[in-house]
Amino acid sequence: TLAIANAYFYNFGAWGVGQTMGKSATEIQAFVNDILYTNQYVTCFIRFGRVFSGVGLVLLGYGLIRWHIVAKWLGWFTVLLGLAAMGIVMGIPDNYEIYKPLFHVKVIWLIAMGV
Repeated sequence: TLAIANAYFYNFGAWGVGQTMGKSATEIQAFVNDILYTNQYVTCFIRFGRVFSGVGLVLLGYGLIRWHIVAKWLGWFTVLLGLAAMGIVMGIPDNYEIYKPLFHVKVIWLIAMGV
C-alpha cells in the first residue's frame, strides 16, 4: 500500500517538473498555486499503509513473544512500537514532522533485531 501511494507522489512530482520546464518564475508560481499538491485519497492510502504496518508489528511481536524467537524485551518492544505507530497515525492528522521520530525508532528496532 505504501509503495503504491509513494509511487503516485513520485510520478506527480515528475509530472510537475515536466509541466514547469521553460517557464518563468511567475508562471511556475502560478502553476504551483493552481495545483492541489495533496490528494485526500492518496493521503488516506498512505495513512492506511502506515496503520497496517503497525498491525504487522503487533502481530510479529506477539509471535516473537509466543514462540521465544528473540529476547522477550524485543518482542514487547515490537508490540509497543506497533501500537505506538497505529496510535500516532490514527490520532494525529498526516504530519511527517510528527511521524519522523517513529521512523528513527523503527531503525533502532531493526538494528536490535539484527543484533
